Amino acid sequence: MLRETANKSQVLINRIISTGSIIIFHRLNFIRIQELDMKTLSEDSKYYIPKHRYLELKHFCLQYNDWNEETLVLLKEVPSNLMYEAHHFNRGIGYIPSDPTFQKALRLAEIDAKIDLIRKACKETDEELHTYLLIGVTSDKNYEFLNHVLRMPCSRGTYYDRYRKFFYILDKMQRDLALTI
Repeated sequence: MLRETANKSQVLINRIISTGSIIIFHRLNFIRIQELDMKTLSEDSKYYIPKHRYLELKHFCLQYNDWNEETLVLLKEVPSNLMYEAHHFNRGIGYIPSDPTFQKALRLAEIDAKIDLIRKACKETDEELHTYLLIGVTSDKNYEFLNHVLRMPCSRGTYYDRYRKFFYILDKMQRDLALTI
C-alpha cells in the first residue's frame, strides 16, 4: 500500500513538474493552485509579451522591496537639498561629480524613478485594484493570498487579467522611457 501511494505521488509530481504548476503539499495530498505562465499566453492575446521579457519585468518588480529598504538607508545619508539637484541632474550633459554624497543622491533618484514606474503602471492598470496588484507583483503573492488574507474584492479571472495587463503596461512604459533618454 505504501509503495503504491509513493508511485502515485511520483507520477503526480512528474505531471505537475511537466505542466509548470505551482503546488502545495498538505498531508500527502497535492493540490494544484494555479497555473499562470506567460509562455502559455497566445501571441494573439491583447496583453502578449514574450516569455523572457515577462520574466525580466517580473524580476524587475521583485526588487521593489529591496529598493525601498535601500532608499531608507540612503535617505539618512543624503541631505534633502542635494536630492533636489540629483533629481534634476541631466546625466547626458556635463560632468558627474565624484562626491560620494552626490553619488548616493543619484542612486536614490534612480531608485525613486524605478519605484515610481512600478506604482504608475499599477495605477494605470486598475485604479481600484492597484494596491493589491502592487503587492502581488512586488512580493510574488498569488490570488489566494490576496483574496483570503487581504480580502481583495475581485474574481480570480479579473485579477489575472489585470496582472497580465500590468506587465504589458510596464513593458510599454519602460520602452517609452528608454526612447526618451
